Amino acid sequence: MALSRIHFLVHPAYSMAVREHTGIPYGSLEQAEAQLEKYEGKIREISRRADEALVIFTASSAKRFMEDAKIGGQPWMKLAKEAKKRLGGRCIVFSSPAFLPNSDIEPHPQSSRQEDTAQAIRLKEILKQRNLNLTEETEPHVWGEKAKTCVIQTARWIEKNIPEIKTPVIDLPNTEISVIDPDTVKNMRETVKIQHLKTKIKTR
Repeated sequence: MALSRIHFLVHPAYSMAVREHTGIPYGSLEQAEAQLEKYEGKIREISRRADEALVIFTASSAKRFMEDAKIGGQPWMKLAKEAKKRLGGRCIVFSSPAFLPNSDIEPHPQSSRQEDTAQAIRLKEILKQRNLNLTEETEPHVWGEKAKTCVIQTARWIEKNIPEIKTPVIDLPNTEISVIDPDTVKNMRETVKIQHLKTKIKTR
């Protein structure tokens, strides 16, 4: 089946993961819970469109991923389980990829070009196994946390490693930015421009 859209949900419940793994208070718990509800609503939308898929890059590092998955009670893992329940094979869940810094939980060196390519190859293999086909008409939509760093970095990774699909779109209303003002949008677009990306910013 040809995919009309592939969504990339980046580090959902990131502030909660920071608290869990480091014990350091990070951000507003109330806002994090509200954000999770927003993600759940978005996942329900995707579940109603059979030609869309969802990739989740969790906040769990590669070292912690299996342990966190086994525990399963953390908010970001519960969200991933619910997404898989709703979407079935159209949902693919990964640990935090090497190209994302994840610096508040487990800092690591910048990923190599080979690592970035390998992550893309792995994703494409899984999609192919599940008969989910990327085409030049497939729209990649990126959302999650944090909008100004990891979301942009994910869009960059898509541009560089999955060039056969359309230009990425950052779905700003589905990031942690609660108030989308002109200055925020301008800052995001300047960041994209500085990184020489073609990625678009969606504000509504």
